[in-house]
Amino acid sequence: MISKETINEIQKCILFMPTNGFGLGHLTRTLAIARRLKQQDPSVKIIFITTSHAIHLVYKEGFIGYFFPSEKLSTLKRRVWNQMFSSTVINVIRAYNPKVLVFDGVYPYDIISEIDKLLISINEANEIANLLFKFVHENGGDS
Repeated sequence: MISKETINEIQKCILFMPTNGFGLGHLTRTLAIARRLKQQDPSVKIIFITTSHAIHLVYKEGFIGYFFPSEKLSTLKRRVWNQMFSSTVINVIRAYNPKVLVFDGVYPYDIISEIDKLLISINEANEIANLLFKFVHENGGDS
């Protein structure tokens, strides 16, 4: 569990990246965490980037949300999709300067290692510790 003190140390901005296929498991799990964090500290800013078509659930909770279609549903080539997704994620990180990334998905996209480096460099510049949570399912499916 993330303590209230930890939220205060990270300047109250957390980026959630649930990546869903056709189910709601990743999104609903991260929404539950985000709701709990918001209850602990109403000033925490919660940002979502998701491939879930249920983005309306993010908005319903009052969180900021960005939708990006999943690679599986896209007609783009993998390389092009990864470039576009990476660009979107990096722009959101630069805009909001989150100190924590909560990733919940089956496949850790190419951008995840780049995000980690970006967050570390941002946090080193701000002298704030980087926390990176990854929820990756070993079985390759939603639970």
